[in-house]
Amino acid sequence: MTMIHDIHDLFRLLDANPEYRAELRRYVLSEELLNLPARFNRFVEDRFEPFEERMDRFVEDQRRINREIREDIGEVRRDIAEIRQDSAQMKGDHARNRADRQAPFIAFTMGLTYVRTLTGADLTGMVRDADLSGIAPGEIASFVDADLIIEVIDGDGQTAYVALEISYTANRRDTRRAIRNAGFLSRFTGQPARPAIASIRNDPEIADVISGGEVYWYTLYDRDLEPE
Repeated sequence: MTMIHDIHDLFRLLDANPEYRAELRRYVLSEELLNLPARFNRFVEDRFEPFEERMDRFVEDQRRINREIREDIGEVRRDIAEIRQDSAQMKGDHARNRADRQAPFIAFTMGLTYVRTLTGADLTGMVRDADLSGIAPGEIASFVDADLIIEVIDGDGQTAYVALEISYTANRRDTRRAIRNAGFLSRFTGQPARPAIASIRNDPEIADVISGGEVYWYTLYDRDLEPE
């Protein structure tokens, strides 16, 4: 039999016999303390599992909000783009109306004498009897829909034409259309034609075409677009 003389002998006995330690624990500790580890585990589960669920909901809500914000921003951008497009269209319409009224003076500034402004019907009749070989149908439709075609008398007393494209801000597309339409006029009528643009301002990309005299620029002003 093992003899226990002091506390150290007791410790050695407990170390050598785990079942003694368990029995001693049940004897010394209260029922509440013995059940404490299991209760703590349940506490952790009860507390942290709902927290994780709340975090999952928070993350999902945040994702949903971010999606809604992105959709709202996209809608605002589309609205702004539509407003800008509508504004540009309105400015262009005002510019065309003003240039149409100023057609005689435009011809005068170019050293020409105004005769008349050709209508869409006039241009349609012009292409009806013309040789259209090598010209795409889309280009013919674009020509008939030209912003402004003026019949004039040049300095030699001969009939000539001005192919005018009108924009609030003129760009390379406007100068190309004006040059193309002037070429069509010369081809269809056998008479000289000059390309021109009418605008308040121009993109820098067409500065060389204007300064080189390839396309005439008639300057419109903001006051020209104000309601009369």
